[in-house]
Amino acid sequence: MRSVTESRARVTAVYSQRRANFSAASYPPRLLSIVNIGSVSSTTRTDGHSLPCALCTVSACANVSSAVDPRDPKHLYFAMSGGGVHESTDGGRSFAPLVDGMQVVEGFDPGDVSFHDPHCVRLCPGNPDRLYQQNHCGIYRLDRPGRRWERIGRNMPRAVGDIGFPLVLHPRDDQTAWVFPMDGATVWPRTSPEGKPAAYVTRNAGKTWKRLDRGLPAKNAWWTVKRQAMTADGEDTVGLYFGTTSGELWQSRDEGRQWECLARHLPEIYAVEVAYPR
Repeated sequence: MRSVTESRARVTAVYSQRRANFSAASYPPRLLSIVNIGSVSSTTRTDGHSLPCALCTVSACANVSSAVDPRDPKHLYFAMSGGGVHESTDGGRSFAPLVDGMQVVEGFDPGDVSFHDPHCVRLCPGNPDRLYQQNHCGIYRLDRPGRRWERIGRNMPRAVGDIGFPLVLHPRDDQTAWVFPMDGATVWPRTSPEGKPAAYVTRNAGKTWKRLDRGLPAKNAWWTVKRQAMTADGEDTVGLYFGTTSGELWQSRDEGRQWECLARHLPEIYAVEVAYPR
């Protein structure tokens, strides 16, 4: 057991059926769970009680995002790599594709839903009529009742591009979203462009993007941040957290303006999530 006294939360890292706890003293109790594919475990609250693990990840070929409209429990969204985004309005009895405006890898037919590859789809907590998507082929936004996705990632710096895995939304502001771009070259190395990792934020629904790299390595950091490996808390000033394939856990207490490393030398991190224990 190791302690990081300046962290915002108790951090529970679960990997290979083992657990490591990083305790916090300066902030209200919450959990930050880090999970590898295949791990089954429970997390630990700050008061010592056991909690069932509320996070499940599956292999990349079947990776899914799902969301429920808070106004109507029968209104569902479901997204799968190699299957596209789908919508149900009858509680899951039937689904219809929701892929208009989406691009696919060059040479494949966008009319075939099996070629669509959503990496991460999120429903805005502050506006359930707005969805954001980080796709294999860009960053998109969808405003309902419309059915056509807009590629807002075209406004990212050209040298960086809009390819990546995770996407995080502000808990209250539907104009704000964070992404963590990966090198989207033809070879698709899936690492930070030029080894210089950075998050990017939009505060106007994708019209413009700002680079957030203060505190992150300036070079030679060939990270991948996977689909579920970046998340946010619900504080007034939103905290951001992400884990890397090299086993590093990072946090920002100020919405990405400044980053600090909480832990190093963990196994490959597949998912990171925040929870507020009762």
